[in-house]
Amino acid sequence: MLKRWYSILLLLLVGSVSTVIAQVGQSPYTIQGIGEVQQDLFIHQIQKGGIGLSNANPWQLNIANPALLPVNSLTVFEVGAIGERRTISNGGLSQSNGGFNLNYLAFGFPVIPSVWTTAISLTPYSNVQYNVNVRENIGGTNSLIDKSFIGSGGINQVYWSNGLAINKRLLFGLKIAYNFGSIIDETIINQISIPVSDTTAHSASFRTAYYDRLRVGDFRFRGENQWFLFLSFPFSGLSVSNRT
Repeated sequence: MLKRWYSILLLLLVGSVSTVIAQVGQSPYTIQGIGEVQQDLFIHQIQKGGIGLSNANPWQLNIANPALLPVNSLTVFEVGAIGERRTISNGGLSQSNGGFNLNYLAFGFPVIPSVWTTAISLTPYSNVQYNVNVRENIGGTNSLIDKSFIGSGGINQVYWSNGLAINKRLLFGLKIAYNFGSIIDETIINQISIPVSDTTAHSASFRTAYYDRLRVGDFRFRGENQWFLFLSFPFSGLSVSNRT
């Protein structure tokens, strides 16, 4: 029965690929490269200012440092959502937008309690969401050019994380990620020629469109190790993390 529930949760992770990309609000800064790179953190780490490499508890998964996964002696299923509102202003012009969307899914369970814990997670790696419109005059002519730059998509990542405790002070972790997704960039140019001498003539319009789609699919590996050094009073303990 327990294996059946594990299979159902795994299917939920895979089946939510199309919605996990946390496209919330538009930002013109996502026009560059692969867009806005997201934090590799869960909500309980973000609310603490982004710490997490040396912070673990049995009730929440630490995907940032898989070496601490053996601390999770319980089966854990986490769902995160994100909502935001952005306002961009330039002089007297301003634009506001926002939204709400699913951010991540994660499922972990102990294979050997307090020794080996494994976890699967689905999170966004980067987001692209922009729509920029520009109007320009062609010098020496009576023509206008309307340019539209539109982008959407992003890159997702599926993590398979494992943490192994050699003893109470020395732990090792390995995280294997598969990055996938697509980014669409469109450029639409409309040239409008307005007649000067004949006011009854119709204006002429010329349209040019450029469409580019980037597909991503690749594996990434990352290892972690964690060791604990216990000191005498007034220090209760020191946790040190190392990433490779």
